[in-house]
Amino acid sequence: MKSHHLLLLIRNLNLKSLLDLSFRQIFYSRRIYLLGANLNSANGDVVPPIGALQFHRLSEDSILEILKELRKYDQPERIELLNRIIFFKNGLRNAFACSLNGNLTSIQWLVLPDENDVLQRHYRKKYRLLEETQVMLEHVYVFPQFRGLGLAQYMSLKLLKSAKDLGYKHAISYIKAKNFVSLNLFHAIGFRIFDSTNVCRVLGHEWRAFRTK
Repeated sequence: MKSHHLLLLIRNLNLKSLLDLSFRQIFYSRRIYLLGANLNSANGDVVPPIGALQFHRLSEDSILEILKELRKYDQPERIELLNRIIFFKNGLRNAFACSLNGNLTSIQWLVLPDENDVLQRHYRKKYRLLEETQVMLEHVYVFPQFRGLGLAQYMSLKLLKSAKDLGYKHAISYIKAKNFVSLNLFHAIGFRIFDSTNVCRVLGHEWRAFRTK
């Protein structure tokens, strides 16, 4: 982890959360599903679930806004948001947001094949490189006060439609086996599990092996 990313965590997390994260760097085990969807079905307009909802790119100013408001959230929410901020700062900038009356409601990434160099540099043990006709939906997050309104589904469908309009044919996403909310959401919008792996990390060394290439 880069030193400035480490400082970001130290400034925004309590000691227990930092110790938990440190332990995960030493030993960690989880199961990951790889889901895929054909973009042929991504047709028609995607209707916002809330009137006056604005869909836009996630900007540096938005990231600064999230950091400014970070301390009003509990530790698990902070960790989720900091993971996404680091994802953005590592160079994955094809990120989008929804806002309502000037307030961020949700964020999500549409990772494209031309960002494979960033995946290779920072996330080669976590993600496969994307094929030419493939995109990846990643890191959807709805702010707590806006949950239950259908924003995650709206953003995901909106990005899938955008990907299809750009000429891409397939979408993938990585979801933890215990994340039933995301699994149900992605199943509802047409994704199906086609691979899985157990991720093991011991003393900083990580192993994962999907069945297919």
